[in-house]
Amino acid sequence: MICLMLLNAPSTLAGKLDDFEKDTTRDRKTDDDSRTTSSDDGDVEEDCLTGFTNELCADAAGALCAGAAGSAFIALKRGGANSLHRIETPFELYSGDGIPPRRHGEALIPFFRFDIAYQDVESDVTAMDYQFELGYGWIAFFLRSTVYEEKEPDDELEMLQYYGLYRMSINDQVEVDIGIGGIDLSGNESNNGFSTTIPVRYHPSDHYGFEFRPAWSNIKGNSIWDFDLTVLAGWRYASIRAGYRWVHSPNASLNGPEIGISLRW
Repeated sequence: MICLMLLNAPSTLAGKLDDFEKDTTRDRKTDDDSRTTSSDDGDVEEDCLTGFTNELCADAAGALCAGAAGSAFIALKRGGANSLHRIETPFELYSGDGIPPRRHGEALIPFFRFDIAYQDVESDVTAMDYQFELGYGWIAFFLRSTVYEEKEPDDELEMLQYYGLYRMSINDQVEVDIGIGGIDLSGNESNNGFSTTIPVRYHPSDHYGFEFRPAWSNIKGNSIWDFDLTVLAGWRYASIRAGYRWVHSPNASLNGPEIGISLRW
């Protein structure tokens, strides 16, 4: 009995943070290679028929895709131009036409922003989240560090995300960004991968607003979904923020409510 307990000790001591780290960093290519199968003549004929059908569909959809791509490019360009216009137009010279200039301390397209939040994942797992944003008009750099701590077993895991952002102002109340960057996961080992994000900010007033920050990352073929939905209430330069964050790997999660503050200029 004692021998069996000793053999099972490592799995018993493994905690939620260990499970998440192992699930997001294990090499899935080996698993995929073991599932390869050979094809017979019938499969080849089916593939040819499928390819011919797909080619016809591609030709039919080509014109629509080209038109949609052109419209999307115009919208992206205009959104970035609006962000720069809001920054470089003095508020005193605003005539009332077009998008109003940005005032210092607004939540949208900040020159500098710092957020700090506390997250309760489970009874023995908590996290401190730090966000930094530095930008001018349509371009910005965003850094997010989340440090998870587990009491039993005693463990720590840090998730670092960093992006170059293209910031688009739809108007003076809505901002949509596109971010491309990377992710670093540091626990028992250090691993990194590719990450993208499309944050959306809606602030109809200086006193309150809503923000949704989704991010999609990949480490060694393992997908990580990170969705953060928050409500902000306060003033132009500072707000209290509260919300919920979902962090999912293929077979594990680190979800929980969060509360903190947001400072910007």
